Amino acid sequence: MKWHVLRRYRVRRTNIPRDVRELFERAGERRLRQQFSHNLAPDGHDQDLLKIFENEELQQQGRRWLSEQEDKDRLGRFLWNAAMTGAAVVAAGAAVWLLVVQERRWNLEDRPQLVASYLEIPPGLDKYEWTFQNQGVDDATKIRIKIATVDLTHAHHTLLTKTLDEFPRLKHGMTYLVTTDAKNDLEFIVICINYSNDNGTRFFDPPHFYFTLFYMRDNHETRSAPAPVTAIQYDKLSVGFSCAKL
Repeated sequence: MKWHVLRRYRVRRTNIPRDVRELFERAGERRLRQQFSHNLAPDGHDQDLLKIFENEELQQQGRRWLSEQEDKDRLGRFLWNAAMTGAAVVAAGAAVWLLVVQERRWNLEDRPQLVASYLEIPPGLDKYEWTFQNQGVDDATKIRIKIATVDLTHAHHTLLTKTLDEFPRLKHGMTYLVTTDAKNDLEFIVICINYSNDNGTRFFDPPHFYFTLFYMRDNHETRSAPAPVTAIQYDKLSVGFSCAKL
């Protein structure tokens, strides 16, 4: 802030005795302004205003006191606006900082990065075989994976992973096989993954949504990369979705 700007908001402090200030405060700023603006004699029962009205020196002091109050109000409004502007700037800066930190965290060159690279329906047609690969540089440890079928509104889901066993370690480039039931009762499949690195940092990847193979049809043998949903579908599926509820 350019502090010389505050000179415009300097409070002109006047030399008024304390007992006179107390008199003006009892009379009230609004009523004093009304009296000086209209130059009307106050009601006889209002002893404070009557005392000021009948004394020229008190009237002069009263006008100076009102100017002082205007300066205080103007300075107060300026400081309030400055504080609110500063708070908004700080909040915006904090939000940007958090985004940068999060972005850096998710893009660390040495962090693990698990992806579902293949989905296979083998002979028998009653199970899915998911292949997960660590495409990051660092080892992934304490890996937990949840897989479920879901509908667009999250009203229904079927959990395909029956146990939440923790896979201890997956090195860079290595793969990990997860076998589940081959359910195609709902249109989409969601995968929730969380894991750690060797420093103990826990990574909770955002949910990944894919199209269900052979939705509401007979399964067939196949092996391919899982098909991700469209951006519009992802926005709808991810709103309000929580992996913790699976």
